[in-house]
Amino acid sequence: MKLSEEILWSIELANLYNANDVAKLRKQCNELLDLLAYLHEVLAEEKVAVEEYEIMSEQLVIKFYLHGITICKISEGFKLTSEYIKHPNLSKVDFVDISSLLTVGRAQLETLLMYQHLYVNSQNRDEQKLRYFSWIYTALLQRRETPANEIETKIQKEKDEREILRFKAEMEKLESFKNLSLKQQKSLFETGTAKLFKNWQTIFDESGFSKEQLFSKLYYILSAYSHSEGLSVIQMKSAKQLLSNKANHDMVHLHTICSILMTSIMIKNVVSKHEAVAKRFDKVERKKQFTVDFFSRLGRGMPNT
Repeated sequence: MKLSEEILWSIELANLYNANDVAKLRKQCNELLDLLAYLHEVLAEEKVAVEEYEIMSEQLVIKFYLHGITICKISEGFKLTSEYIKHPNLSKVDFVDISSLLTVGRAQLETLLMYQHLYVNSQNRDEQKLRYFSWIYTALLQRRETPANEIETKIQKEKDEREILRFKAEMEKLESFKNLSLKQQKSLFETGTAKLFKNWQTIFDESGFSKEQLFSKLYYILSAYSHSEGLSVIQMKSAKQLLSNKANHDMVHLHTICSILMTSIMIKNVVSKHEAVAKRFDKVERKKQFTVDFFSRLGRGMPNT
């Protein structure tokens, strides 16, 4: 019996996923990141009109893209040179910065989650506006604390104060804001809440990433590395920063795969959000479309049938 193209593609992608070849995974990750950038660029090329609360979605996609590129670069490893250390093997072995890999991996995951929170998890336009306004309003409150000694900084702080008042007025108009408790409304205005009273685990759940799913389980480890918990230094001591070390190689392998899965999910997000992006995606070769669908379903813990 002759196997269909899609079955053959599934086998090929499953083999890529299961193989222990970081170079091939890195190539796949770069290709998907390139596709994400190509698809999203259509919004600028065609001057697609977006509302104020949608504008920052572009910056989130760019941030996500750059994190992915950085993960791919870190996974290549690097050689060390030193004016002072004269060990003969120093420039002959490949090192890898696992702590930075996991820190950037966490940043990419949180960027995906914030995109989900702002633009995917609720399709109610009023709610999306409140989530956006709360996010930026909180950032402006935080920037208030920046010392203003230079003229440019003082001018920016004055602009920020005007924006804070405008965002406050815009939020007061929204039904979703009125549905908050009085305590929540007061807290939002006084101290802000970037995720609108949600924590990351809540956003995981609302995004369809269950506690048993890969990203949820991985998040604790990523946080421990990012915050310099004891786990990070214990791991560094045992792995000795060599790319050839099995623990380091496995970590690079895992996080390159995770970036592939996250990038596929982000592509599906922007395709479903913008008609212009969907039309461009429809013109992409069928195997690439299949690859995105395969890895996005895998990332969400859904069967590829």
